[in-house]
Amino acid sequence: MDFEIIVAADLGNAKLAMMAAKKFADGKLEILALESEPTPLDSIRNGIITKPSEVAARLSMMLKLLGNRIKSPICRFYVGINGRSLRTVRVNIPRIFGHDEEITEEILSDMETEAKNTTISEREILRVLTDTFMLDNEPIQNPIGVIGGNLTASYVLAVGKPEVSLNIDKCADRILGTEIAQKFLAPMATATALLSEAEKELGSAVIDFGAGCTSVAVYKDGLMKHLAVIPIGGKHITNDLKSLKLLDQEAEKLKLMCGDKFSIRDKKILKIELPATAEGLEQRSVSTKDVEHIITARLHEIIDLVMAQIQKSGYTNVLNAGLVITGGVTNMKYVDDIVREKTGMDVRIGSYVAHLTDNTDDEFIRNEYAQLIGLLLCGTENCTLPVNQSSKKQVKKAPKKGLKDYFGSKLGDLFSDDTPLKENVK
Repeated sequence: MDFEIIVAADLGNAKLAMMAAKKFADGKLEILALESEPTPLDSIRNGIITKPSEVAARLSMMLKLLGNRIKSPICRFYVGINGRSLRTVRVNIPRIFGHDEEITEEILSDMETEAKNTTISEREILRVLTDTFMLDNEPIQNPIGVIGGNLTASYVLAVGKPEVSLNIDKCADRILGTEIAQKFLAPMATATALLSEAEKELGSAVIDFGAGCTSVAVYKDGLMKHLAVIPIGGKHITNDLKSLKLLDQEAEKLKLMCGDKFSIRDKKILKIELPATAEGLEQRSVSTKDVEHIITARLHEIIDLVMAQIQKSGYTNVLNAGLVITGGVTNMKYVDDIVREKTGMDVRIGSYVAHLTDNTDDEFIRNEYAQLIGLLLCGTENCTLPVNQSSKKQVKKAPKKGLKDYFGSKLGDLFSDDTPLKENVK
C-alpha cells in the first residue's frame, strides 16, 4: 500500500467534524469522507469539553459512520487543541560555560527540558518551540559543537488551561475501540494547511475566524512566534443579527445567505421576507443594509483585536507575506476586502488545494475545513484496521441522530433557495 489512511477530528464550539483521507508518500491528500454534527448544547465551551460523555457518544456515532463510508473500521484519530485559553509565553534559558567547553546536543536537550518545566500560573505547557540562540551576545543558528562562554536559548511556550487537553482524553476514554493518535495545536495545524514554507520564512499571520473564537498565529523565519485566541467569532455575528428580531436559526441562515444570495458590499438595498413568528402576526422583513451594518461593525471589532495581538507579537512591520484568513466567516463575500482596508496589509483567503490530489471532490474544499486538512497533513500513523480484523474492545452501539434531524433538514428550510429578495424602491 502506497498510502496511509489518516483520520482527524475538529472539536468546535458549534460543530464536531471528522474527516478521513488517503495520505500518499509525497504528502498529498485524497479526501475520502466527512462527517459533521452540531456540537451538543453546552458540551464544549471556549475550547474545553464540559460534557465528555455527550461528546464521546456523538464522536462514536460519527466514527462508525465514517468507517462505513471508507469501508474500513477506524481505530485512532488525530485531534486539534483549541480554545480561548491558548496563548504563547517566551522564556529564556541561560548557560555559562568554561572557555574550553564545547556545546553538545545533550546540553541543548537539558535547556529545553528546563523550559518545559517552567511554571505558568493556571496553564499547562502544550508545546515547546525553540526560537533563537544567542552565543556571547551574537545570534547563532546551531550552537552544537561550538565553544563559547555564554549561551542563551529562547523558547516559545504554547500554553492553555489543563482541562483543554485533559478533557479531550476523558472524552476519548469513553470511545471504545478507538484512541487518540496525537493531539496538535489547532492554529499550527491550520497554518500547516495554508502557509507555504516561503510565507513562514517571510513572515505571515494566519487568522482563523471560528464560530466561538478567532485564532491568530504569527510566523517569521520559518517558526511560529506568537499565538493568541480572541473570544469572539462567527457565532457573535449571528447573535448580533438577532437584534433584527430574528430567531437564532434565522440569524444563522441570514449570515450564510450573505455569502450566497447577496453580499455586504451590494449597493442595492434588498428586503428579505421572513415568515411570521406566530399565527395572527404579520410577516417580517429585513433590510440588507441593516445586515451590512451589523456584520461590518462586528468584523471591525474582531480585526482590531487581531491587530492588537499582532502588534503584541512585535512582528507587525515584518510580515512580508501579509495575512492569510480562513474559517466560516470568510465564506461571506468581501470579508478579505474589509480586512485589507482595516489593516492596510496584504490579505488573501487561505487555500489548501495544493495539498490535495486531483481525485478529491470539490465538496471537501471549504474554508472551514482548513484545520482538518492541517491535522491530516500532520498525521503520520495509519488510523484504520483491516476489514477482517475486529477491535480488541467492544464498540458501543451508536446513538440515534436526533439532534441532527432537528438542526439539519427541518431548520434548513427556513430560508429556501426561493426566499424572496425584494429591491427597495426608495
